Amino acid sequence: MLAESPNLADKDVLAIVTYIQSGPTPISKSVIDETLRRLIPDRQEQIMGWITQPYYEQGLAEGEAKGEVKGEAKSLTRFLEKRYGPLPAVLRERIFSADAAVIEVWLEQAFDGHDPQYIFDRN
Repeated sequence: MLAESPNLADKDVLAIVTYIQSGPTPISKSVIDETLRRLIPDRQEQIMGWITQPYYEQGLAEGEAKGEVKGEAKSLTRFLEKRYGPLPAVLRERIFSADAAVIEVWLEQAFDGHDPQYIFDRN
């Protein structure tokens, strides 16, 4: 079917390539890329862009989420250091390796806590 691709609309080529990718035998993106380059060189980049866009968006979302978690960890660390002084390295490592939900719980407990032990030993 891809041999007919010079005569097909972009959306039809995209549908075919998407179908091929979701089949029982995975075909690498490089093989698909090369096939499109050979068959429809003037449209290959645009079609591959459509194919890879969801992966790009997923990576972007994951990067933003990691950035948000890192920012929350920095905020919690700064708050605790202002309140209690320098934190032990092991505690800083624990904060920066936690996920967003845990950091949020710790931050809530930090508002009421009297010392870091109260905040971190309750979980």
